[in-house]
Amino acid sequence: MTIHIPEVMKITPEVVFWTVGEEASAKTIDLAASADMRVKVSDVQSTDPRIKAKIEIVEEDKTYKVVITPEETTEPFLAVMSIKVRVLPNREEVFTAYAQVRHVKSSQSKLPVGQK
Repeated sequence: MTIHIPEVMKITPEVVFWTVGEEASAKTIDLAASADMRVKVSDVQSTDPRIKAKIEIVEEDKTYKVVITPEETTEPFLAVMSIKVRVLPNREEVFTAYAQVRHVKSSQSKLPVGQK
C-alpha cells in the first residue's frame, strides 16, 4: 500500500546566512503554498534573539515572505526559525528554516549534524 502525503508549502531557501563581519542586511525566505493548498502564515519565531523576523503577505492564502535580519554579525551563531502555518480550513503545522552567521563563505549551508 502506498500513501501519498501532499506537500503543503515550499520554503526557498531553507537557510539564509551571513559571513562574520558582513553587513547585517535583511534576507528573505519565500513561502509558497503547494497547488490546491491554502495557507495562512501566522507567526515566525527565532531561537536566537539576535535574529529578527517579520512576515510579509505577497498573495493572501498562497505566498508569503519571511524577512530575516540579524542584529549583528560579529560572531558566528545559528538560529532555528519556527514558522507557524494554518493550513486552511483548520490544520496547524510548523515549518523550519535556519539563519546563520558563519566564519567562511561557502556555496553550501552548514547545518548541525543530522539536519537537512
